[in-house]
Amino acid sequence: MRKVKVRVIGFGYWGPNYVRNFVRHKNSEVDWVCDVSSKSLARVRRSYPHIKVTKNFKDILEDDSINLVAIATPPSTHIKIAKASLLSNKHTLVAKPLTTKSKTAMNLIGLAKRRKLL
Repeated sequence: MRKVKVRVIGFGYWGPNYVRNFVRHKNSEVDWVCDVSSKSLARVRRSYPHIKVTKNFKDILEDDSINLVAIATPPSTHIKIAKASLLSNKHTLVAKPLTTKSKTAMNLIGLAKRRKLL
């Protein structure tokens, strides 16, 4: 079975859980983590020296070989990052709440369906 290539955006509260679980899963691989906090990125480097880090979430989206982007950022940022992820043709996991407004959540769901993404 081919490994699912995962990148994680946000390494504050939920992000470390996503990284830990994806790293431990035999069928997934994490190669990049993004966070705006230098302290958070230092924690990634200490715990997972093989994982690259960036402060710019757009760096995460540029690689066409990535299958899944996991977003664990503040809810107010979810719509912008999730939309960019879907427009980059990445399956996208968003920590709850999906967005802060139901209309924007429905827009994201519609975009994912149109692009045949989860």
